[in-house]
Amino acid sequence: MRRLTPGQTVHPFTVTPEHLGFEGYDLASRIAVSHHYWVVDGRLETYFSRHRHVWPGAA
Repeated sequence: MRRLTPGQTVHPFTVTPEHLGFEGYDLASRIAVSHHYWVVDGRLETYFSRHRHVWPGAA
């Protein structure tokens, strides 16, 4: 989350012709959702997962 500039809530981590990956952040709840999109055999495959961002002692 420290990579975000003020007001930014999305961070792309992979942008290729075969794979698009980005994280969306809800800073108030400290939840990140990782989104993945792949092109496999001409079809679009998707996957997402939710994560809670916690530093030691902040749980």
